[in-house]
Parts: sequence; C-alpha cells; structure tokens
Amino acid sequence: MTPDPLTEIADDVLNHSKRRRAKVRTLLGWFGYSRRRAQVVSEISRALESVGLRTQPDFQDEFFDNQVYFVPMAAVDDGASEQENEIESQVIEPPEEIEEYEPPEEIAAPVTLSIIENPTFRVSHFASARKAVVHALPGDTISQVTTVMLLKDFDQIPIMRTTREVKGVVSWKSIAQANASGKSTDLATHCMTQPQIIEQSDSMFEAVDRVLKYGCVLVRNQKREISGIITAHDVAKSFHELAKPYLLVGEIERLLRNLIANHFTQEDIRSVKKDDDREINDVTDLTFGQYRRLLENPVNWERLSINVERSIFIARLEEIRIARNEVMHFDPEGLQPEQKRQLWEFANFLHGLC
Repeated sequence: MTPDPLTEIADDVLNHSKRRRAKVRTLLGWFGYSRRRAQVVSEISRALESVGLRTQPDFQDEFFDNQVYFVPMAAVDDGASEQENEIESQVIEPPEEIEEYEPPEEIAAPVTLSIIENPTFRVSHFASARKAVVHALPGDTISQVTTVMLLKDFDQIPIMRTTREVKGVVSWKSIAQANASGKSTDLATHCMTQPQIIEQSDSMFEAVDRVLKYGCVLVRNQKREISGIITAHDVAKSFHELAKPYLLVGEIERLLRNLIANHFTQEDIRSVKKDDDREINDVTDLTFGQYRRLLENPVNWERLSINVERSIFIARLEEIRIARNEVMHFDPEGLQPEQKRQLWEFANFLHGLC
C-alpha cells in the first residue's frame, strides 16, 4: 500500500503544482524501514512510480539526512517540467564567480569508472560535509585570521564573501610560504591558496585523495553553496568509524575460537559440518552459523563449564552473526548504533569468559 504522506505529496505536486520535499530518512520511515536494502529500494521505487512521481536527486544515492524533491515521473520523457526547471535552476547553474576545481592528472583519473559514476561511499557521508563552515573575509587581517584559527584549533580556514563565493584557503603552511617569499602578509588574501571544491554527491575516495594532497577540501551542496569542509581529521575519524566494527568482529571471532578450541576436539568441531558446507579442518574454518550449531547443543554447552544462560548467549550470537555479515559485506550505510553497542558488549563479555 502507498503511504498516506506520499499520496498527499503526489496530489500536491501533480494537481496543484506545489513543490514538496522530504529527507531520505523520512521517506524510508513512511514505509517502515530505516535502511536501503535492495528490496526496500525496489518497493519504494514501485510506489513512487504508481503515483506518478520520482525523486530528484534519486533517493537511492543521497545521504540519509539530505532532502530530495518529488517531481513528476512524466518529466523523464517530456523533458523537464516547469517545477523541475525551477529546481534545476537553483541546483545546477553555477554562480559566475565560483572558482571551479581542475584536479591534477593523478587525481582526475579514477581507480575504477564505477567509483566515480555511481559511488557507494559519498562525500555526503562525512558529517563535516553538512556543517556550517567557519570562514574569514578577504579583507580580514592575517592577525584576525590566525586568532580565529588558534581559538578554533584549525589548521586552515576558507576565505569567503558568501556561501557561494570562495576566494581561497589560508593555512599555517600557506602563511609560512607567504612569509618565506618575502611578500606582504598583512591580509588574508596575501596568504591564501587556491580552494579545492568537491560536490556532496562525489566519491568519498576522491575527497580523501584531495585531502591528502591539499590538506582540506570544501564541499558544495545541491544549491551550489559551500556546505562543509573535510580535513585530515575528518578523514581519520570517518575511517576509524568504518574500521572499528570490522576490528570488533575480528576480536569476537578470535575469542570464540579460543573458547571452542579449549573445550572441543577436532572431531567435535568437524561434527557440525553439513553436506553442503565447506571442509572443516580446525576451529578457524568455522562460520558464525557453525559456532551456533555447535554451542546450542545442550551437551556441548555443558562442556564449556561456564555459568551463563545458554539461550541468551545463543540469541546474542545470532545478532552478532547478522551484524558481522553487514560489516564484512561493507554495507555503505554502516551498522545501526544498537548493533555497534552489541559488538562492543559481546567482545567485552567474551574477554571475561576467556
């Protein structure tokens, strides 16, 4: 069934020429979902088509908290509708004075075409890509600029007149270079370098390449406004968040294997193999499903000699198995906060047992 909010939006857009939009997270919530699995995307796409709508940009690609507009499906075949043209004029036409970024050859060439054409991990996944940017004005003195940088603990700060007019970036390095050249360093404009600008919809990996080379990149949103800045600190923090669940899963597997290896023989371990399972030679060949198969047997459980409720342990092991599969398949939307907490709790729990 089509959710009532979507039906109301279709009426507003198609019959009353109103502009309507919603966050991706909200759209999914209307259907009772919080993640974009393949079947979820298919279901929502069919519902949109059934009421004659599509989203712009495509809800499949946008960050959860970004807004998407609902536009007539007919606009795909008939060119852009009047409503869509209005949106496009705000989103796509660049202001005259924006300094466009031309990447150097080693960055311009993508690792694979698919990463640039349809990136899974987008710039918008960086939290700092969606935060107001502290900036200085072109006429500010370098003393004013460095004072703000020290107060905010910044390594760099953009020089902007408006959110659409970027003049450059001042960093401690650019200040040192300006001083070394013997030129005047009185104003921010005397010490700034060319700004590096990237779109929210671009690949996260392209942003990382530029940050490594230039120290930071500015992020531009659909309205052609500077919506954030990505620095080396942001890159490190983001990849730490991506790597932490992976490391926790590895720690849990190591602890489970130690627990099993200390109480079961090789023959016991091989006994959980089913006909279509791969060969099991030792505990390192076991999957999470096989851990469960081994330990949910009451006789095997008793051999562990631990005073822990078996049903609760097995239920949590199944939750960890689901989280582990999402981690190992590199789900671009990451784990839910509850799943991250479960991984951390189970790792600590196993440390206590082993």
